[in-house]
Amino acid sequence: MAFFLYSLMRCTIQFLPIICVLLVVSCDTSVVRYTSAKHIQEYTSLEWARLEAKSFLDQLTLREKASQVLMTGIDGKDSFPGHLYRHFNNLIPGFILLLGYNVTTSPQGVKAYIDSCQHAFSSLGSRLPVVFSLDHEGGTVFRTALVTSNLPSQAFIAQNATITQAEKVYFASGQQLRALGITLNLAPVSEIPIDGDSSFISSRIFSPDVQQSTRYSLAAIQSYARAGVLCAPKHFPVSPKFDPHDSPGVVSISPEDINSHFIIPFQSLISNGVPALLVSHAVVTAIDATLPFCLSSKGVTGYLRNTLGFNGLVITDDISMKALTYNEARTSRDNALLALRAGCDVVMTSDTDIRRIVAAIEQEASKDPSFLDSLDKAVLRILAFKIQTGILPTARKKMGQSMNQVSTISYFDSNFFAYAKLQAQRLLEEIQ
Repeated sequence: MAFFLYSLMRCTIQFLPIICVLLVVSCDTSVVRYTSAKHIQEYTSLEWARLEAKSFLDQLTLREKASQVLMTGIDGKDSFPGHLYRHFNNLIPGFILLLGYNVTTSPQGVKAYIDSCQHAFSSLGSRLPVVFSLDHEGGTVFRTALVTSNLPSQAFIAQNATITQAEKVYFASGQQLRALGITLNLAPVSEIPIDGDSSFISSRIFSPDVQQSTRYSLAAIQSYARAGVLCAPKHFPVSPKFDPHDSPGVVSISPEDINSHFIIPFQSLISNGVPALLVSHAVVTAIDATLPFCLSSKGVTGYLRNTLGFNGLVITDDISMKALTYNEARTSRDNALLALRAGCDVVMTSDTDIRRIVAAIEQEASKDPSFLDSLDKAVLRILAFKIQTGILPTARKKMGQSMNQVSTISYFDSNFFAYAKLQAQRLLEEIQ
């Protein structure tokens, strides 16, 4: 009898990992439901992310869904400010957009600040990690100048670096961002400017030449992705000549020009699996003559999703810009609802009254099933995006970390950061 019990115990220990896997799979009904119809190896990593995301979505409250679609700013740069506990209580956004004033003077300080924010959000009840993002274009739009290696403008890179050199620069830049805890870069600027150039876009683009812009955009996006940072190229499909921060803009070009010229770089990015796009505030008359593109169902759902087949994350520019609120007829709440109805997933806002925006989304979703469906689709894409970045671990990843005693806490590796920074600086010396 003793020998039998000993043998049973050894057998149980030997097959414990397999038993654990079976238990996880049996508990994850979304995986079981789909694996019965399609062999596991036939799924792409993106498809698996979306399947896993569905199990997270089913657990969220309406308030959590309405909060997940927000990208907002935050105070502080050393640690999570105490006064923000009330501001974010029971309302944790899916995304935080960092600006220059959030960046302290050392890389360790930036990482500590982001970690402190994540910890604060968790203590406030957030069940999902927040994506920290920034505009990391280079040149005049470069928030991390105090801590990372220099990043020249996109125009400088295209004029002075080969594609191979550009890939190496952006990879080293991405390594530094990821080490800081930043996983989303609202860049590059991949559009083709109106009339070849404009004061608003200027050196922020790689080139007014369609082919050159496309090649360097792909090089940047793929290099950042290899470093663990996903990109949202912008401003789809095109920007007006004047800064949307200050005034509305109308782009009057023919459908033929859009399809044969302006849209070409973005089509290539979409066909190469770009995970996200940031859409324009411009009224593009050939697509929708009445609404800015980011608020237009004809634009986002009709043109971008249905015609071009893009199924990634659609992010608005700041819905509180004057381009959308100039006549004071629409509030940030109105713009948020219009953007989500149009097919956008993430609503960026500098409006500090985020509670009213979230309340408006909740109210609309509770009374309109079609709007709730749009909200669910948006949150599903957001969750899949978080899984892609690695900040939201799947059930399998959690189990693997537990079995291998891998800590889920991310520590700042100063030696790795210094190496990536040095590599970037050496590459730039070669280019210059």
